[in-house]
Amino acid sequence: TLSSSSAASDVYKRQSLDMRWQGVNLERISRMREGLEAQGLSDGHAQLEIMGGQLLRVSTTASADGLMQQKDQPVGLRSLQADLHWDDQGFHSTAHVEGVHKGILDLKLTSPDPPRFAWPDSGQIDLTVDNLKLQSLNPVLPDKLALVGAIHGKSGGYWQDDGQIFMDGQLKFADSSLTLQNPGGQIDIQVPQADVEWQWQGDHLTGSLDVQLAREGQLHGQWHLPLPARWPIGFVEEGALQASLQGQLRATGMLAALAPGLVQDLHGLIKGDLKATGSWRDPILSGEVTLLEAGAYVPATGVTIEDLSLIHISEPTRPY
Repeated sequence: TLSSSSAASDVYKRQSLDMRWQGVNLERISRMREGLEAQGLSDGHAQLEIMGGQLLRVSTTASADGLMQQKDQPVGLRSLQADLHWDDQGFHSTAHVEGVHKGILDLKLTSPDPPRFAWPDSGQIDLTVDNLKLQSLNPVLPDKLALVGAIHGKSGGYWQDDGQIFMDGQLKFADSSLTLQNPGGQIDIQVPQADVEWQWQGDHLTGSLDVQLAREGQLHGQWHLPLPARWPIGFVEEGALQASLQGQLRATGMLAALAPGLVQDLHGLIKGDLKATGSWRDPILSGEVTLLEAGAYVPATGVTIEDLSLIHISEPTRPY
């Protein structure tokens, strides 16, 4: 149900608008994505006070509880609590989101600007993520790919009246894994810990990645992307791109799955040093991949291979 009321005498006196909604069906969200099924209800209350065409006060609260499913698996949020209050003391808005697997996201926006019929010119941003489960993403990923784990993170920053944004933050992945099914079998990559730090300001989004893998594996990456920190958000197609990834991975099951039926007991240590340059529109990839301490059994010949080393050096090339 939806109801509203208003009271006013003339344009130079205080006017008020009061609107409430209760039990609004969330099923219409299903139209946003093919295969998405949503159910649940939303309630809320909004109040506005105006005088002489000027906004004096806004107070809004909203809540939603429900369930969204994709491919018959729960996805997205389970509940939402949000509020917005704006008066002569400033702008203050919060949102508390609980995911389908008990993960929590908290967002807070504040500004000293007085009320008006437009977004505040400047303000502060605080965002916290706690125990957000990676498996919540599985319903929207390809069927052969599955993620497990949890994300914890915090970021903060501000926006300015010229549309500029400054934000930085950290993300931590705990006890995570990636599973990929292919014709040769299953590839499992265990990620006990991963740390991401990022900064978004000026004309670029920059950051670094440190990943600890099982069996002495590790990855380190950096990126410098042409994504200006301003509204509207969008990549600069001709902007300079810089990214790199170095690391090593002791892969046993992975290598066997990549060569199904040809070899058995395939193992080795993969080391890589990869780079991306060029522009966002026209990236150029290059790098070196080395296979060390490799061994395998070839059933067709009865030959056992040990202590094999291979080096592949890629000349700068465009992926498409």
